[in-house]
This record gives sequence, C-alpha cells and structure tokens, in this order.
Amino acid sequence: MTVNGDYDYQPDYIWHSSYGRPIAMQALAEGYASTGDERYRQGAERILTREFSLMNERGGWRYALQREVPEVDSSVSAWVVFAIKSCE
Repeated sequence: MTVNGDYDYQPDYIWHSSYGRPIAMQALAEGYASTGDERYRQGAERILTREFSLMNERGGWRYALQREVPEVDSSVSAWVVFAIKSCE
C-alpha cells in the first residue's frame, strides 16, 4: 500500500481497485478491532482517507477515479459504506 492508501501501479482488471480498496479497508479495520495492532488501524485510515478523496459530486463511488463523474455505482458504494462502518 502506498502512503496515500492506494496500491502501487500494476495492471488492474477490477476497475482501479474500486472493490479492492474498501475490502482491504474493512479487513484492516476488523483486524484492528480484534487485535488492537496499530498497523491495521493506520492502514485502514490511509484507505479511508483515499476513499473520501474519491467520493464523487453525488456523494458516492464509481469504478472511475474521476470525481467529476456524476453517476454512482451501487455495488462499489455499498462496499465503501460497509467498510466505513467497520472503521467506526
């Protein structure tokens, strides 16, 4: 994971890690809740910050990394919301 909560560049067949980021964030948040290991918390917070930077103008998420895209993809947005809930 990079410092900004994303992944190093590699060929990505799942639309810019739009599912991978929230799934990783949820796993890290739950790992922190289970163990108290600060490394998990720090990783989850980095991804959380990245996800909020990618939220589009309608308050949701899409496969694209452009915030100006007005459409919202329900499955990507749902994964992000579930992961945010785990971070609480």
